[in-house]
Amino acid sequence: MPTQVAPTSGALEAIGSETVTRLTEEEFVAKFGRTGLDELLSLTGAADFRELQADSARLYQLHYAEPPPFDPAAPARRFRLRVSVLFFADVDLAAALRRLVSSRHALEQVSARPDAYDGGELLAASAWLAVFPALPQTPDPASVTEKEVSDVLAAEGFVAAFEDLTTL
Repeated sequence: MPTQVAPTSGALEAIGSETVTRLTEEEFVAKFGRTGLDELLSLTGAADFRELQADSARLYQLHYAEPPPFDPAAPARRFRLRVSVLFFADVDLAAALRRLVSSRHALEQVSARPDAYDGGELLAASAWLAVFPALPQTPDPASVTEKEVSDVLAAEGFVAAFEDLTTL
């Protein structure tokens, strides 16, 4: 699963902004993606891109300075990450979500955890991974894709993985 990491704290290097009125909807989507437009419409309460433009919405971009190079002599910081993994025999999203949510809730009830760690607030007692059988790569438009499964689980704070167990 590709991941992009960027510093979002520390020294602020630059701030940029632009008005939505100068962009066409196609330019906006090309620059920020369809999801970015949907999120902005939801946040502002605008019904569509034209209404967003009429409200003269501005987009702000914060660019943080690159962190200093790694210093092996600096004091070490350790972070413990508990990873909880559930394996599923099939891709039944409703059942998987019920099991993941109830398991997460149960773990949070019995697992002592600090309120914060050195550097920030804890979001959960554990990172959760759901492992499903690999989905067939068929052109059937009615079948669910690995991306769709991953997106649904990500919306609830879980990560999906797919393994082809026939090759083991």
